[in-house]
Amino acid sequence: SFYDSYVKTGQTLVVTLPMTVKNELTKTGGQYENTAYQIDFGLAYVTETVVNNVPKLDPQKDVVIDLSHKDESLDGKEVALHQTFNYRLVGALIPSNRATDLFEYGFEDNYDEKHDEYNGVYRSYLMTDVILKDGSVLKEGTEVTKYTLQQVDTENGLVSISFDKSFLETISDDSAFQADVYLQMKRIATGQVENTYLHTVNGYVISSNTVVTHTPKPEEPSPNQPTPPQPPIETIEPPVPASILPNTGEQESLLGLIGAGILLGTAYGLKKKEEK
Repeated sequence: SFYDSYVKTGQTLVVTLPMTVKNELTKTGGQYENTAYQIDFGLAYVTETVVNNVPKLDPQKDVVIDLSHKDESLDGKEVALHQTFNYRLVGALIPSNRATDLFEYGFEDNYDEKHDEYNGVYRSYLMTDVILKDGSVLKEGTEVTKYTLQQVDTENGLVSISFDKSFLETISDDSAFQADVYLQMKRIATGQVENTYLHTVNGYVISSNTVVTHTPKPEEPSPNQPTPPQPPIETIEPPVPASILPNTGEQESLLGLIGAGILLGTAYGLKKKEEK
């Protein structure tokens, strides 16, 4: 029946074998080849060899103060207690001329909630020009936060940000795509803090590098030392000059002599008057 149905009638059979690239290959990138063989009534036929290119998905993690200091990494450095800073999550570069649509592009950060406080503030920007299917272009540096969705679990220190599928569907297959995310954090405890995020692209999950920061304990001011008691200083009164010392006895004697002299003088005058 096969011979009558297909061989005699000249039918062409197409066999489709769905394949999935293993996750390990996305971490390194590379090529893989495929060749098919057909056995037809004892005769072997070889197809052409097709080459499939798999891009390397290489997400990167960094620590910066803010967007204006994105080239000044704090990885391996100190972050002050109560300092506001940002974890920068750099997504993988998705090349142009893709064989499949880009339908998933997300970030998942399991941060250390004992050391970092997250209040849901984040921003996302394009890292390459993006051509949409309608021909319009979103320039590199365009903020695309409005095209993302966020889920936050502050108790367990987990934040998940993904691009809306409806937005990804508007991107042309002839366009490259790459975006990064800034998570605003506040350091709330001292010690060493490590952070890694997971990047998801079309179902493939890849881990980023790990960043490390350190927050020292603030220096405590030394308590004021009490001033040791000083020995009392003896005060010596300067001597008073003898000429101004009070001497009641001498004054009284002097006044007595003066008074006696006056009396003698008066008596002598009266005697001379009587003799005349």
